[in-house]
Amino acid sequence: MCVASGTSTFPECRRLLAAGGTYVHTLPNAALFGWSWWLKLTAKEHCVPVMERPNRADLETLVRLAAVGRLHSVVTRIGGPEDVPALQRKMEGGHNRGKIVVRFAPDP
Repeated sequence: MCVASGTSTFPECRRLLAAGGTYVHTLPNAALFGWSWWLKLTAKEHCVPVMERPNRADLETLVRLAAVGRLHSVVTRIGGPEDVPALQRKMEGGHNRGKIVVRFAPDP
């Protein structure tokens, strides 16, 4: 299992990981690199800091990981364009756990 997080810390997400699970964070800091090294020595879980680079190859890699079930995103809120202000307030207030999806067209 892989947990991708934008605002939650590793300690906050660790309890959500399966044994041997991986926590991936795209905004790494010194603490995250510390957890990464510490877990390599002491635990089954993994902590992976990822530096984002806006390029096609990296996006294709993420798509492949998602397609085979190795990258999961937890969607907690879905809304339309009219819901964006309320969704933004929830996100800014720290009251959202997971990803927010805004649908601009109905599902096919």
